Amino acid sequence: MPSLRRLLPVLLLVVCAHLALFDALHGLGRTDRPAAPPDRAPPVLMAEILPPAPPAAATAPAPVPPAAPPQAAAATPQPARPRPAAPRRVAPARPPAAPPPSVPVPDARPDAAPVADGAPVSAPVPVASEDDGAPADAAAAPGTDRTVPGSSAAADDPSAAPPQAGPAPSAASAAPVRLPGPMALRYAVTGHVKGFDYQAHAELRWRHDGARYDARFELGAFLLGKRVQTSSGAVGPGGLEPVRFADRARSERAAHFDYAARRITFSANTPEATLLPGAQDRLSVILQLAALFGGDPARYPEGASLTLQTASARNAEMWTFVRAETADLALPAGPVPAVRLVRAPRRDFDDTVEVWLAPSLGWLPVRLRFTQSGGDVADQILQDRTPLP
Repeated sequence: MPSLRRLLPVLLLVVCAHLALFDALHGLGRTDRPAAPPDRAPPVLMAEILPPAPPAAATAPAPVPPAAPPQAAAATPQPARPRPAAPRRVAPARPPAAPPPSVPVPDARPDAAPVADGAPVSAPVPVASEDDGAPADAAAAPGTDRTVPGSSAAADDPSAAPPQAGPAPSAASAAPVRLPGPMALRYAVTGHVKGFDYQAHAELRWRHDGARYDARFELGAFLLGKRVQTSSGAVGPGGLEPVRFADRARSERAAHFDYAARRITFSANTPEATLLPGAQDRLSVILQLAALFGGDPARYPEGASLTLQTASARNAEMWTFVRAETADLALPAGPVPAVRLVRAPRRDFDDTVEVWLAPSLGWLPVRLRFTQSGGDVADQILQDRTPLP
């Protein structure tokens, strides 16, 4: 106990010293500045150091009540110190911007307006001569021939795309075309269907004006009824551009070519097909072959092939024709040289299509033979023809 009495004054002095030091530090942290008046000038960041508050004098070692925590302690109001006015910063006046130098602008030249897909061409496509004695590969009159990219004339242009290698062109739209003249062709038809032989007659009527075309094929036979196919559309730089194909026997079904949307739709509610460049239908494809051979016969030597998308009234598939031999056909008007093209079946149930094109008739078909996988055959041979206006 005596030792405790000796240490008590020392402890009181230590506590008083700590309290005085705490109060001095707390006064140093108080700034108590008035709110900044709404200056018109932007505030200037200034560092202000306040002198520390005078330390409390140590008096008699009387017990000092504990100080309140900083958050609850009432701030002693201090007189506001006058704050020097912040200097205004005035940006130096900028010289007026000089007007931009005038740049000479070349004379504007209007570009050619784009041509919509399927739109008629401005100039007619060349038309083959209707004279029987006209040579097959005779050159067109000046100003009447028309070539498209991929032809021999386009190959002379260094900016044109290089021609594809190989003996056979893969896209018919890259070849020059020359349409045969409007014509009515009448055929004698012999065939075999479901074990019976039959005879019939057929007529192909083909018209165009260099911008639009219409084709109609009608096959009729006693007890077999009548079947009619029609094709109509535009004439473009690459030849025929079908818009509608119809096939009617008991009822009519049709295919529609939408060049803006690049699709072929079918009235039979079968899935639509993507429309590829140079697409044809089952009637226009024969006339397109005539236009291609009329444009450049030397482009298709024996063994060459042509592949065209061909649409029926229900679907569209790729048809590849291979050029076979050239032979004379015995027709009522006498023997006529003709080039034979064969579309061989690629899978089961495909038809075999054979077409004979006569150079002396503008490469129009003088014979067509269709052979089905079940053995049914329809063979039609030209009997006579009549030019149409």
